[in-house]
Amino acid sequence: MQSQLIDPPLTASLFPVDAMSARRSCPLRALAWPGAGHTRRPDSYQASPLPVDIGEHRTQPHTQSHTVTEMRLAHLLFDLDGTLTDPKPGITRCIQHALKTLGREVPEADALEWCIGPPLIQSFAWLLESDDPALIKQAVFLYRERFAEIGLYENQVYDGIPEALQVLHERGFRLFLATSKPLVFAKRILEHFDLHRFFTEAFGSELNGHLTDKPSLVRHVLARTGGIPGATMIIGDRKFDLLGGQANGLHTAAVTYGYGSEEELRQAGADILFHSPQQIGRELTLFFQGDQR
Repeated sequence: MQSQLIDPPLTASLFPVDAMSARRSCPLRALAWPGAGHTRRPDSYQASPLPVDIGEHRTQPHTQSHTVTEMRLAHLLFDLDGTLTDPKPGITRCIQHALKTLGREVPEADALEWCIGPPLIQSFAWLLESDDPALIKQAVFLYRERFAEIGLYENQVYDGIPEALQVLHERGFRLFLATSKPLVFAKRILEHFDLHRFFTEAFGSELNGHLTDKPSLVRHVLARTGGIPGATMIIGDRKFDLLGGQANGLHTAAVTYGYGSEEELRQAGADILFHSPQQIGRELTLFFQGDQR
């Protein structure tokens, strides 16, 4: 299986929200925010710094537009890697396999954590220090060769995720998977860990590279599900998830237990930070109402 090289730019309008204003007085705002560069990791994006937390104090003044109690948050889009499951062993070992086969230097697994999240093509372009389409395509093929048989299962569900998904499902939220991982692999992972039963539908990229960028993927999900941006939230662990949601006018939440640093998530303009899977279920059911209509 070979992959066509598609690497569209990631751009988004930012809509920062003070998460703690939702905790105390329940207002929610969508305020345009100018972009500023951030280069902690080797990927291209524009984001703005914003202090945000779901802790015990307000961190940013807010501008009221409408209240959470006036809105039903109907759809939740979940990222997969670093949000529902910890895929580090499988992803890093498959990257190491590809690099070793190509005769390249093989970094330690910890040095490859930044590869969990962005499109695989981008990661290999950086690791190989090359923009040669044929070389990058070969690396992706070698990665998938191992991943399809072994790496897929070198993975584990984060503690508390099944329980969080269960309570959200029972409260009336419609759950959708929205991952840049090829859908053929994502579905197998959900089924392997018995998580598929919580999701209305799963969405992912195609093996030819289509829909690997989150803005396009989220737009595709909205079109397929009839989701209303103002009643939809995307939840992920990397800036790519947040920018994908922001580009389509969604509410955004970031998890800090995955592979994006808290600094990255703050600068990407997350509306809310969740520090554990348990917090996802607890906070969303406390401040929002699901509606399956």
